[in-house]
Amino acid sequence: MALSDIPNPTPIVIPAKEEKIFDKQFCPKIEINAFPSGTSKPWTAKFIGQPYNGSEVSPTGMIQVELQDLKALAEKDAELAAAMGAVLALVGKYLVKCRLKNKRIVTVGNIEEILE
Repeated sequence: MALSDIPNPTPIVIPAKEEKIFDKQFCPKIEINAFPSGTSKPWTAKFIGQPYNGSEVSPTGMIQVELQDLKALAEKDAELAAAMGAVLALVGKYLVKCRLKNKRIVTVGNIEEILE
């Protein structure tokens, strides 16, 4: 005896959707942990890549990348070393200037005051 499908007297039709190509990525989040020199904790970075097509974000396909031991990796990747140096210099600049001016948010309206 062969088994067969049970017929549905009221079939459900799901309309076809137009194909979309998500050929770009953007990074909605970057996290850098740079611990003080005296600690034994390695520096790390995590970032997310989210596919999009120029106007719409894909609901799937997100990727998270973690860079472990940034100092060791920077010795092998000159671009990473340059980028981390620039980012940490900029972060340091704003940490100092914002602390001196007692500001926690930098805007177009207050940047000149903070940078003076």
